[in-house]
Amino acid sequence: MKGADYKVVAARDAGEALERTQQSGCDLVLVNYRMLKMIGSDPILAIKRFSPGTPIVLISGYALLPPQELSHVDAHVGKGATLEILLDKIRELVVAHESSPAAASGSLEK
Repeated sequence: MKGADYKVVAARDAGEALERTQQSGCDLVLVNYRMLKMIGSDPILAIKRFSPGTPIVLISGYALLPPQELSHVDAHVGKGATLEILLDKIRELVVAHESSPAAASGSLEK
């Protein structure tokens, strides 16, 4: 991501991710499905509660996921996706987020 000129803020766990997102705001959140599977969708719901316009991309090693797993995210990038596919999805969502009236500047910047 840094190689694509994005500022990246990493977190070790869901609690730290929520804290960092609340403190600095962000233009997009990437969530690993494995983490989500272990702890549930609470972090996604919390982000959407305090920042409803922030796009969330779920990254997964699975090609298909149950619809309920995708109901709170804006995009899913699954098995077989290249870095370019992920970056295209990020660009698309960041542009849409930045052009929305409620967009907050934050930790993922071009």
